[in-house]
Amino acid sequence: MKYIPFVADSKRAMDEYICSIFMGGKQTFVVHNTFEGPLLASPLIYDLAILTELASRVTYKVANEYQPFHSVLSI
Repeated sequence: MKYIPFVADSKRAMDEYICSIFMGGKQTFVVHNTFEGPLLASPLIYDLAILTELASRVTYKVANEYQPFHSVLSI
């Protein structure tokens, strides 16, 4: 993605879907989406939180003793 001052944090996307229909025809769907930049980061934040929680469950062995990763330092 590229930052464009005119649209600021709003991003625009155009998706085009082409389907085959009966008698050899084609149907085209064109979808225009406008969305805010911070909404793009939401799934990444969820993924990082889940990955950090998962990594805190992992243990490793040091001197015959199992130790967990620290949740902050595990990534």
